[in-house]
Amino acid sequence: MAGIAGLWARAGNYPVAFQTIDSIRDSDKKGAGLVDVAGTQAIQGDVAAALQTAARIPPTPRYYNHGSWARLNISDAQLSAGDIVGALETVGGIQYAFAKVLAKQRIADAQTEAGDPASALQTLGGALRFTDNIEEPLLKYVIKQKIAASQAKAGDIVAALRTADGIQSPFEMSSAKQNIAETQAKSGDPAGAQQTLTAALAAADKVQDKSIVMQAYAEAKARIDTGTPGNPNDQPTVAPPTPASAPDWVLKNDTLLNTPFFLNLAAYLKTLPKDDSSKIMESLEL
Repeated sequence: MAGIAGLWARAGNYPVAFQTIDSIRDSDKKGAGLVDVAGTQAIQGDVAAALQTAARIPPTPRYYNHGSWARLNISDAQLSAGDIVGALETVGGIQYAFAKVLAKQRIADAQTEAGDPASALQTLGGALRFTDNIEEPLLKYVIKQKIAASQAKAGDIVAALRTADGIQSPFEMSSAKQNIAETQAKSGDPAGAQQTLTAALAAADKVQDKSIVMQAYAEAKARIDTGTPGNPNDQPTVAPPTPASAPDWVLKNDTLLNTPFFLNLAAYLKTLPKDDSSKIMESLEL
């Protein structure tokens, strides 16, 4: 029923969409339906209505706070429309820590792309401080990796390296430093890039299963050495071995299998219901 409500919303028939949601008894599915409708409203340009829809979602603890995911989607729609100020305001209402930090990291990238790296670094500083509130260790490592990459893109290599050094997982630490090295190379600092890449290799040596991280390292090094652009999604060109710890439904999705930090997320995803782990992967834009 939640999916049907979303279809009605995308067709522009919001009265029927809300009637459908009101008929859903399961509170979790009702919340998921409201997330879908709010996102559609925001994409169609009615942010005020989207925020009202998000406000209808009852608060729930941790990841199951559908209101947080609704506001993340609204923030994304505002960024797509060029409304960075509005997106920052929307983020204030996000309660789930991971979703809040992810939203801020995306806003920072938009600020950098808009030619305002100073504001981007300020946004990233706030995002980094808030990572202390993320309860899931693997998600904390992943988002710090993304923050480090964003700091490098905004021009603060020192801060980016400091963030990478603070990642307690050698896999994500190595990946973060590979991304930073590529940014350094693109910025005209090949010597700094090689130094950072050496540090990435040292971190990779501490990873138990080195196959994926070493493949990513080799590809990053090749791009730096030849000056060729990186893979748009920072993904290895060859799919990694299928991890035994991954849920069956994930194993069927080639897009997920081609992500560099898939193995690290697989064990955590296995502890979540299917719908919830899907949302996490989608939120990371994998």
